[in-house]
Amino acid sequence: MVETVLSQVQELGCAIQRLENTKSKLQQEVDSLSKHLESKRSDVREQERRLAELEVIFPSVSEPGDEVLSFDVGGQVVRTHRSTLMQFEGSVLATLASTRWTEGAKRSNGHLFLDMDPDAFKEVLEFLRERRLARGVHSVFSPQAARLAQYLGVPVDSIKDELCISMKNTLATDCSFSSFMFDVHMPGQWGCCLRAISFESSESPGRVTVYMRTGSFLGEPQSDASQWSEVCRGPLQPGQNRIELPRGEVLHIPPCTTAALFLFFEGGAKLRYSSKRPDVTYANMSKGDIQVIDSMRLSFGVGRNSGTTLFSLGLHSEDRYFVGEVVYSLV
Repeated sequence: MVETVLSQVQELGCAIQRLENTKSKLQQEVDSLSKHLESKRSDVREQERRLAELEVIFPSVSEPGDEVLSFDVGGQVVRTHRSTLMQFEGSVLATLASTRWTEGAKRSNGHLFLDMDPDAFKEVLEFLRERRLARGVHSVFSPQAARLAQYLGVPVDSIKDELCISMKNTLATDCSFSSFMFDVHMPGQWGCCLRAISFESSESPGRVTVYMRTGSFLGEPQSDASQWSEVCRGPLQPGQNRIELPRGEVLHIPPCTTAALFLFFEGGAKLRYSSKRPDVTYANMSKGDIQVIDSMRLSFGVGRNSGTTLFSLGLHSEDRYFVGEVVYSLV
């Protein structure tokens, strides 16, 4: 009796082992199939990525409204897809490429005539083509193409052979507040365009919004929001911060003109500034050894803190001074 039970137990053990072996083989097959399936999925994703790239480079002519447009630009014929020109919605260029405008403006020879410099237009178009392939690409134009790009509503990140100057003071700060207005003045025959601003922020992380206007902030403009234009906004950390300013007409300061900047801080951040007039140094940040002469020197004017709410009046009427750096380019 005991031997029979032992024999049955032994057979059961063998059966269990066979099942374990079968399970192991099945698991190996499942793992192999899973790897094969994942490999095929990876191949499909790669094909989809390549297809997406091809669709960017060669937009489908069957896509509604995205046919190839032919332009006569100053006597030279230029061809490109409509979608290439419409990357910046609401821009002058997007309007020129829109179906409504092109249908009415088409000439008898099939070209759309644009009375623009052909080389400058081609330079702008080359940037737009590159941007279709890589959205993060920065635009670098010649001065003539940069002016055309700004007119067409295409952003200008940098200009070739542009003379950039750093105006900086490093006086120790002895004041801090959450809002500050100050004047800058361009004295000579040069105009300038503001490019960046650096300063020290105290207390805690936060945000800053930069506003600008033509003319001094002193008097009524200090609290009149309608006289200011928002330039940009961005995050801040305690210590030194640098804000890159977007290009735009509002940042242009003509010769012999005063403009005002307004920095409004939120989230606990505060600007550190000075109650004493600082000494200012200038440096050419461009290639070459061009000396920064007096007519090229943007100058700091007086500053004041404003109120704790946007465009409210400040807590004091004594002169205060911005401490930091303003980078500008001559135009």
